[in-house]
Amino acid sequence: MATIETRDYLTCQGAAEILGLSADSIRRYCYNSKIGKTPCLDAMHVGRDWLIHKSEIARYKKERNGKGRPSK
Repeated sequence: MATIETRDYLTCQGAAEILGLSADSIRRYCYNSKIGKTPCLDAMHVGRDWLIHKSEIARYKKERNGKGRPSK
């Protein structure tokens, strides 16, 4: 069985904190990548959670920059 370096990955909760989104939104974006919908985050489904590579978080953050609802 192959092993992965978990220090290079974040859970949905960790990604949500960095991106300023809810963990539920992150889970939905991870699922979207598997069914071809957008927005999406490429991730691995491990048990009941998703593991998202830090480079994927950086890609999404750069792509999303300036988009979305304005702050109050």
